[in-house]
Amino acid sequence: MRPLELLNLLIIDDNQLYAEQLIGVLEQLYYKKVNLGFLDAKDELLKSLRQSWDVLIMGKAYDLTLPQVVNILAEQGCDLPVIAILPTEQELMSLALSPKEQVQLAVVAEGDQTDKALPLLTYWGASDALPKDRLMDMALRVHREHQQLYQRRELKQLQHILKDAEQRANILIKNSKSAVAYIEDGLHIFANEPYLQMFGFHSMDELVGVPVVDLIASNNIKDFKQFLRDFERGSRKNVEFGFESVRPDGSSFDAKLQLAAATYEGQPCVQVIIQPDDRVNSAELAKRLAMIERMDPVTQLFNRRAFEQQLLPQMREAVVKQQLGQVALLSIHIDDLGKLHTKYGIQGADAVALTLANLLKEHIAPLVGEDGDKKGYVSRFNDSHFTVMLPNVEKADVDAWSHRVIDAVKRTHVDVGNLTIKFTVSIGGTMITSHAPDVNELIDRVARAVGVAIKESNNESGYHLYDPAQFANSDDASLLEALMAALTEGKFTLLYQPIYDVADDVSNMFEVFLRLPLADGTLMTPDKFLNVANQYNLMDKIDRWVMIRACKELKRYRATVDPTARLLIHLSHRSLVDDTLSTFAGQLAKAVGTDKPGTLTLQFSEGMINDHLNVAAEQSQKLKQVGVDMGIYNFGSATNSLKVLTHVNAAMVRLDRSYIKDLGNSENVDTIASLISKVNTSGASCLMAFIEDPAAMSAAWTVGARYLQGNFLQSASDTMHIVTE
Repeated sequence: MRPLELLNLLIIDDNQLYAEQLIGVLEQLYYKKVNLGFLDAKDELLKSLRQSWDVLIMGKAYDLTLPQVVNILAEQGCDLPVIAILPTEQELMSLALSPKEQVQLAVVAEGDQTDKALPLLTYWGASDALPKDRLMDMALRVHREHQQLYQRRELKQLQHILKDAEQRANILIKNSKSAVAYIEDGLHIFANEPYLQMFGFHSMDELVGVPVVDLIASNNIKDFKQFLRDFERGSRKNVEFGFESVRPDGSSFDAKLQLAAATYEGQPCVQVIIQPDDRVNSAELAKRLAMIERMDPVTQLFNRRAFEQQLLPQMREAVVKQQLGQVALLSIHIDDLGKLHTKYGIQGADAVALTLANLLKEHIAPLVGEDGDKKGYVSRFNDSHFTVMLPNVEKADVDAWSHRVIDAVKRTHVDVGNLTIKFTVSIGGTMITSHAPDVNELIDRVARAVGVAIKESNNESGYHLYDPAQFANSDDASLLEALMAALTEGKFTLLYQPIYDVADDVSNMFEVFLRLPLADGTLMTPDKFLNVANQYNLMDKIDRWVMIRACKELKRYRATVDPTARLLIHLSHRSLVDDTLSTFAGQLAKAVGTDKPGTLTLQFSEGMINDHLNVAAEQSQKLKQVGVDMGIYNFGSATNSLKVLTHVNAAMVRLDRSYIKDLGNSENVDTIASLISKVNTSGASCLMAFIEDPAAMSAAWTVGARYLQGNFLQSASDTMHIVTE
C-alpha cells in the first residue's frame, strides 16, 4: 500500500461514533484504509505515541486539554499535526482562561460565534479547528494535513540522505588517491591531498580562492569555460575535458577533467576530478565490470545474478513494507529451446532470445515505461527463461497480460539467414504480496507454476498462476496468503445450519459456519487455519467479514422468506476483547431491519470467557444494550460452567459435544437434564447440537433443551433455507 493510501489517525475524544463516521468519509473519499487509534486519557496517549501517527484530532477527554496534548507531542519529539474539534459555547465558557488566552478569544468579532474559539485553539497549537457536524470539511482538512506531513517527512528524509551522502563523499574524497576539488563560482573552496600534491600546493590555505582556470593552459581556457557553462546549464553530452594543465611553478602535464554536481557544507558546488591522461580510473573500471557481470550479453538485460541478488529482493522489500502494491512475478519459458538450438544452431537460439526480449519490453512498457529493462522489470534468468515483474497489478491484469504475450509470440517469426523460425512460450507466475515469503520461495513458486503451465499445455503456450490455496494444507506461508486473498477478494464460504426451537415449534434460527475454499474444491475449517490467522492478527478482520456477510444474507432471507429469522455467529477471542464490538454489532442489527432483541446472537467458547471473565461480563452487558445477545459454546467443558452464568449475561448456551455422546446412558441423561434445568433457571436457553441419528434425537428431546440442531434434522448449506418434506 502506497503512503497516502493509508492513514494512521489518532482521535482523542469521548464519542467513538463520531470517529467511525469520520473514518467512513475518509475511506470513501481519500484512503483505501484508515487505522484508528481512539483514546480519552493521558496514560493512553503516552502509550499510543509509541506508534507512528499521521494526524491527531483533539476533542473532549477525561484528563487532557489541547495545550497538554501539544506539550506532550513536543516533549516526545513528535511531528504530528493536531486538528481540534470546536467546543460548543457552553464548553467554551467552562474553560478557565489566562489573560493572554482571553485576548486570543477576543480576536474574532462578536457575531462570528461558529468559529469563535478558533484563534484560541490555534494559539494553543492546533493547525485548525472544525465543529463535529462538518464531517466532509474535517476529512478534507485531515487529508491536507496528512499530505503536508508526508511532504515534510519526505523532505526531512531526503535532507538526511543528502547530509549522509555528503559526509560519506567527503570522507571518501579526503582518503581517495584521485585528485578531487570543489569549486564555487570558478574558485577553489576545497581540495584533497592528491589534488594539492598534483599541482604543488603545500596546504589548502594556498589553494582557497584560486580560480580553477589558473591551473589550465591559456590555449585551453576558452574551451574549458564553454565546457563549464554547458555543465552548469545541465548538458551532459561531453562528460570529460582534455587539456594541458599548468602548475604554479610553470611546469605542465596533459590531463583530463571531469565535473559533477555536489554539495559542500550544505551548499551546492561543482566537483572537479583531474587525472593525468595515463592514469586508469579504477573506480569506473570496477563499476563497468560489475555492470558486465550483471548483464546478459545477448539481450543486454539483467541476468540471473542481478535478478536474484538485487532486483527481486528490492521489489519484495518494497511490497512487504507497503511502499508498493502487489507485484506479479512471471517466468516466460521458451518451449523446446533445445530442439530450436539443434535445428537452427546457436545463432538461431540467440535470435529467438533477442526477439522475445524485445517483445517483452514492448509489452511491459505501458506499465513501467520505455526503460523498464533498465530498471530490471525484464530480466533473462537463463537460456530458456525470462523473468518479468509487473508492479501494482491485480490477478485479472496478470491473466490478460500473459495471454497477450502468448498470442503475440504466436504471431511472431524470426528470420535467420534464409530460415524462418516459429516458437511458443509458456508462462508461470506468482503474486508478491505484503505477506510474501522469502526470495528463494518466490523463485520456487514461479518455477512450479511454469512446470504446471508446460504440463497442462503439452509444452505449447500454457499459462498458470500460482494459487496459495493449492498448498494451504501443508505450507503456512501459502495458508497466510490464501487467508489474505479470501479477506480482500471475498473468497471465504459461509454455511448455514437451521436450529429447531422446541418451545415455539419453528426453525427460524441459523448457525453460521466459516470455511476457507481450497484449490481442490475442499473447504478448510477454522480449526485448521486458526493458529496462522491469530499469528498474523487476522481473526478480528475475519470476524467482521463473517458478521457483515451473514447479516446481508439474513436481511435478504427475512425480506423474502421469514421475517422472524435469526443468526447465531461464532467469534474469536479478538472480538470478545474488542471495545468496538457492541457498536459494530448494534449497527449491523439495525441494518438487518429490526429492533427486536435477539435477532443476532454472538457466541464465544467457554474457554475464552473463562480467560477473560470480567471483560466478557462487560461485553455481554454492552451487547444487550444494543439488542444483541451473547451465547456460549462448548458449555459444560469446564468444572465451573454454571458459575460463568452468574457473571455473564448469556442468552444461549450450546452444550459441549461430549454431552450428546452420553445420552445413551440413563444416569447421564438425568445429569444432563439437571444441568439444562439449572441453565434455564439462570435465564439462559440451552442448545443441544450434533444430533446425527434418530436415537440421539429421541434422547435430546427428553432432557429439556429448548433448541436442537444436527445433520439428522438438516445439514448445513451455503444458503439459508428450511427443508420440508
